[in-house]
Amino acid sequence: MSQLDKEQKLAKQEKITFQILWIPVIILLSIVPLIVRLTGVTVSKTVENFIQTPIYGDFFSQYKSVGIILLCIAMVILLFLLYQKGTMKKDKQLILYAGAAGVFLVLSFISAICSSYKDVAFWGLPDRAEGFVMLACYIMMFLYTIYVFRNTKDYTYILVSISVLVIILTILGAFQYFGHDLLMQKGIINKWVMPEKYADLVGNVQAQYESGKIYGTLYHYNYMGSFAAIMVPLFMTLTLFVRGYKRKIALGVIAICSLFLLLGSTSRAGLVGVAISVLVAIIVFAKVIIRKWKLTVPVVVGLGVVLIGFNILTNGTMFQRIPTLVQDAFGIFMPADKSFNYKEHIPVKSITSQDGTTIIEMQKGTLILTYVEDRLFIVDNQGEPVKFDIQDNIGSTTDSRFSELQFQLISLQEESQVADGAILMFNGQECFVVRISEEQGVYLADNYTNEPLVLEEAPYWGFEGKEKLGSARGYIWSRSLPMLKDTILIGNGPDTFALEFPQNDRLAKWWAYDTPNMLVDKPHNLYLQIALNEGILALLAFLVLVGAYIIDSFRLYALKSYYEGKQIVGMATSLGIIGYLGAGVFNDSIVSVAPIFWILLGTGVAINYINNKEQVEVKKRVAHATVDIKTREHI
Repeated sequence: MSQLDKEQKLAKQEKITFQILWIPVIILLSIVPLIVRLTGVTVSKTVENFIQTPIYGDFFSQYKSVGIILLCIAMVILLFLLYQKGTMKKDKQLILYAGAAGVFLVLSFISAICSSYKDVAFWGLPDRAEGFVMLACYIMMFLYTIYVFRNTKDYTYILVSISVLVIILTILGAFQYFGHDLLMQKGIINKWVMPEKYADLVGNVQAQYESGKIYGTLYHYNYMGSFAAIMVPLFMTLTLFVRGYKRKIALGVIAICSLFLLLGSTSRAGLVGVAISVLVAIIVFAKVIIRKWKLTVPVVVGLGVVLIGFNILTNGTMFQRIPTLVQDAFGIFMPADKSFNYKEHIPVKSITSQDGTTIIEMQKGTLILTYVEDRLFIVDNQGEPVKFDIQDNIGSTTDSRFSELQFQLISLQEESQVADGAILMFNGQECFVVRISEEQGVYLADNYTNEPLVLEEAPYWGFEGKEKLGSARGYIWSRSLPMLKDTILIGNGPDTFALEFPQNDRLAKWWAYDTPNMLVDKPHNLYLQIALNEGILALLAFLVLVGAYIIDSFRLYALKSYYEGKQIVGMATSLGIIGYLGAGVFNDSIVSVAPIFWILLGTGVAINYINNKEQVEVKKRVAHATVDIKTREHI
């Protein structure tokens, strides 16, 4: 065999090797996000008391997480079997990325080890499944993608995979938008979503959300917004700059589908992410936009026509949340009202239980509940009895001071023959439970465990009077920020936010959510999520990682007069990453979308490495040519 034949054979083997290495990435991008299947998750007692059920039915996260873990194990095996030292990328920038990712992972591990909820910290909460194991998978995907991405031709694997995903989500999303959720149709549930052992539940499963909101298979329409915040800028950029009408049309169709998913999700976080990406794109491509203004103007007009068309087809519902986005945007920057007291805007100012007596301070008076002579005895703060008429175990009063309150007598324990508890209702809304006991009197109780409940007033920072801002994000952030003082070095543990949040701050919740019984399970902010779960140092490591990538992208691609294909692919990817990070101000991480972000981040780093290397080689050739010219002139 000749030397040429040997080289061709080796080249063919290397090509096949890398095609095999791409298989896990392709599956992670195109198939895993589509997994939806019901499973019952048995939880620990602590988690049971929080979610109020011993077995949690999970549609969207558990099977996805299993798929992700298995594929990451496959990545490790494939690297062990097919690793080629000669193809390893090495430079100072990559060392920085790997170092930042390593620091993030180590700090996450320490946070998990030190967590008060180790089972959750390592494996995650039901319906989220984003414990340390999943974070390790994210870092694995990131580093693996950097290794397997050799040249811009490999971008085809990425592009085709996410294009397939966008198209399928668009089909599902269109049905969801118009009120026919295919995931919840009986035939599909039997074959895909619902295992046979849950067949008896099929009739009880209803659409996840009302019509006009697209969530696809990504669990929530907000997470569809995060997904679209990646896809819209990525495909829009490729569509505008790619050469060849066939490719432009194909990419343009995917871009329009992505735009439909963005608008159909009604996610304001997604809109913010795309808006930030567009602003960055205008800065980066400023020279091209100005130089090709004759093309820029028709593109902008065409995009406007598409948006107006979407709005007309949907009877104006596509843009229904944009006014609230603008309103909330102004609200964030308006000064907080330090004199605002939320307790003046809810029916109850305080509820306390002590020495067998429960005291309810309402806006017009105070009620005192005690247990006297085998019955519930109710007086005001002057000791005067307040008459409650009881019909069908429902008590109400005509006393104008307390007419907002009704109570329903109930048996809290199955073996109880008499009413040993009462549900306190305000204006017909079930809000609190009191337990009635001969030994302990009347006390406020947890509505699941029946254990005594003490309402707390959580520390807060900012957002006074603006707790309702951004669907109660103002409330969540204001109560989360004070928690940061305890997570400077290490966090509370991955995915433990819900267990650490002051859930018994129920009166403030009542104001923010219009109910005191809302369970706050996520911070609605990627950066707060990392700072509280993995620690502020871990957040800094993450910011170094993504910040270094964005700065490198600006250095490589910003304000050029002409762009080659490699540069367009690199900038399109970075705009998608920026879109996700922008949406992250209002959304957190979830297994349905995060793998796509981490793989694209690895792809972007690899493309930047290729473009950096080519730029260095060009500079060397120019330098050599300059030296050669000077030498000839000297001669």
